[in-house]
Amino acid sequence: MKLSPYKIVVIYLALAGLWIAFSDQILYWFIKDSENLTIAQSIKGFVYVITTGLLLYILISRYTYELRKAFRRERRREEEKNVVWRSSPDGIVGITKDGKIFSLNDQANKWLDVSLPTEQKFWDFFEKPYREQIKQSIEEILRVDKPEFVFSIYGMLRKERSHYWFEIRLNKGTYEFNEFVVATMHDITDKINREKEVELLKNGFEQIGVGIALAYKHGDIIFVNNKLSELLGKDKDQLKSYFDCLRFISDESETIINQVKETINAGKAWDKIFEVKQEDYSIEYLTVNVFPMSYKDEHFILVILENITQQVLSEKRLSQQQRMEALGYLANGVAHDFNNILGAILGHVDLILEEYSDVRGLSKELEIIRNAVLRGRDMTSQILSVSRENGGERIPLDISQIINEVLTLLKPKISARIKIEVDTTEPLPKVLASPGKINQILLNLCINACQAMTQGGILHIRTEKIIADEPLLAKHPELAPGEYLRILVSDTGIGIDPDIMEHIFEPFFTTKRGKGGSGVGLYIVRSLVTSLGGGISVYSDPGKGTRFCVYLPVYTEMKEEPVVTLISEEKVPKGSENILLVDDEPMLSRIIGRLLTKLGYHVRIVNNPIVAKEMIEQGLIENFQLAIIDNIMPEISGEEIIRILHDKEISIPVILTSGMITDEIVYSANKLGVSAILEKPCSYSVLGNLVRKVLDEYMRDIQRG
Repeated sequence: MKLSPYKIVVIYLALAGLWIAFSDQILYWFIKDSENLTIAQSIKGFVYVITTGLLLYILISRYTYELRKAFRRERRREEEKNVVWRSSPDGIVGITKDGKIFSLNDQANKWLDVSLPTEQKFWDFFEKPYREQIKQSIEEILRVDKPEFVFSIYGMLRKERSHYWFEIRLNKGTYEFNEFVVATMHDITDKINREKEVELLKNGFEQIGVGIALAYKHGDIIFVNNKLSELLGKDKDQLKSYFDCLRFISDESETIINQVKETINAGKAWDKIFEVKQEDYSIEYLTVNVFPMSYKDEHFILVILENITQQVLSEKRLSQQQRMEALGYLANGVAHDFNNILGAILGHVDLILEEYSDVRGLSKELEIIRNAVLRGRDMTSQILSVSRENGGERIPLDISQIINEVLTLLKPKISARIKIEVDTTEPLPKVLASPGKINQILLNLCINACQAMTQGGILHIRTEKIIADEPLLAKHPELAPGEYLRILVSDTGIGIDPDIMEHIFEPFFTTKRGKGGSGVGLYIVRSLVTSLGGGISVYSDPGKGTRFCVYLPVYTEMKEEPVVTLISEEKVPKGSENILLVDDEPMLSRIIGRLLTKLGYHVRIVNNPIVAKEMIEQGLIENFQLAIIDNIMPEISGEEIIRILHDKEISIPVILTSGMITDEIVYSANKLGVSAILEKPCSYSVLGNLVRKVLDEYMRDIQRG
């Protein structure tokens, strides 16, 4: 049985009282001798003292043990509290009502680096923007009469050139009627830095020129940048899933989405290029890349959408340019040989016409042959015009006047069911161009437009002055910044199939095979426009119509252009001078020689340029008053032979012949001091007049000294 201290004292008093009351009486019963009784009473006293001491010892030791046990238990609890206090990852700070720190744990001391006691206020440790907020928050929580009230704020302090961010939780405490504040500082520096990194990444994603979307693997969107929303033409709120990116691009979205899912589930990236038709009938190219991603056992999808229209168009232009260059080289070679053949035919025809002009019926038939040859020469020149920069004298032109001339030629040839509308803004600036080139450009475009409207329609021509802005220059990198005259030729015909759109400017490409289409019309149009420093584009909506836009630079100042002197076919003057003819084509050189011989000249024909070089080096051409030299010959060109003449200081007028005259040839000829350039094939009268003109000028120069 466990006795309380109260019961033990009562029992002890009772027993002590009984002992005092009856112990002496008992001794009297047994001891009669007074001396022995005195001894017994002494012994009784000692026994009482000893017994009382033992009882007190037992009582005191028991409760002393309990006290020590309770003290150790309390001290252990206190030590555990201190361990928790010290080892807490959060900083814990005790703050007085006036803001002073009276207690803090190790973690808080590590951040604040303060020694107690201190007169520093808690909020003084933080950067200025946050000091007043913390001070006001502490004052506020002391005013609130709710012990359980917790106030959370943010603070930032600087230490060793680093910034630390904290979430500070403030609660009010009371001890012995004294109020204080406990501040718990939770380090959120890593969280803030991660948030900053995320914000920086978001800002970076907003700056780059591609659309980006981040989504969960099941589809839900996490983040979409503005560029992706712009490319799709949709608000961000409309993009609930990354599958929406595909739905807004393609009509076959469900099939594509299934392909994406299969590819992503296999752990591979998926990509595709889409052609997107715009409202103005133009085509834009968008590439979509879908990448699988993982982070901490979670799976995500990254979608990258990019407008690669300029890249695709540039690649197509480069590919087309390479094809054009190859075809140009081929055309040049073919044209050179073809012109030599035409030259031989034309020369023989002129020779026969000259000798048998009195034969009845023969002249008429020969004129038909001669006209056919000249038409063949014109066709060759038309094909070669894509690589020629001269193409006639360039003068300031009024486009309105050219349009009227083209329509005058066009109206008798088109169906009455086609209505022509002309919309020109006045006044229009002029352009510097050859009238023939502009006429050919407009005539080709108008004829094509009319042929596309088999059931009738509207041919609309519009002209306006524009300034080349960034979008236009991006679509036409061949254009330079500045003012342009835009000519729009549109029709309401059948339109152009998107599959062939990229081929329409290629040579010999036609959709009218077997119907009279040669496939060089638009090719030549584009080449002529380019040679004038302009650009051309086409927009078509199948079934609704097509619109061609031609951009020509506005004329600002007169440029020096080569003056072309046309020699009329009048009576051909004769002569008796010695002429050296160097041409690697025997058939053509023989007929030129015969024509010149008929005019009275003495001609020496050399078909091998190496032989001509040896003759010059050996001084065998001193008796010649004129040299006619072909520009393109094997092994040694005409320009090289002319340089040899200069090296040998042989002063003789030179006529350079070529089947294709370009600005480069004109520039080189002028630099070499060539007297004239003769384009092959040429007529009998042109040849005779030019030879006589060069010889007469040479003789006048000699006489002048």
